[in-house]
Amino acid sequence: MRVGISCGNACGDVRVQQPFFRRFPSLPTAPRSCVIDKDELKDGLRVLIPMDDKLLYAGYVKTVHFPDIYRVVVEGERGNRPHIYSLEQLLQEAIIDVKPSSARLLPEGTRIAAYWS
Repeated sequence: MRVGISCGNACGDVRVQQPFFRRFPSLPTAPRSCVIDKDELKDGLRVLIPMDDKLLYAGYVKTVHFPDIYRVVVEGERGNRPHIYSLEQLLQEAIIDVKPSSARLLPEGTRIAAYWS
């Protein structure tokens, strides 16, 4: 296997003797999926939720009436007004706010959502 490397202004190739995963066995595991399962819904779960402007907003889930009705409080929104969702609507629209501990956990081509805090 040949791997391209960059060293300052010089470029070259280096031959890797072992497969990548054997050379670096201490790499952390990949982050979990962002899709919410109904068993994961609990108070305080951090989510990203789309609003009327089609942008994703960070917030957290609170139970209103288990297991059917939930509210999401969007961080930084004036008055901390809760947004009410049915179980089905929340599972369809919201995604879990996953923050990988390192960029090394994200393979090339991974889709991400970024936002300013």
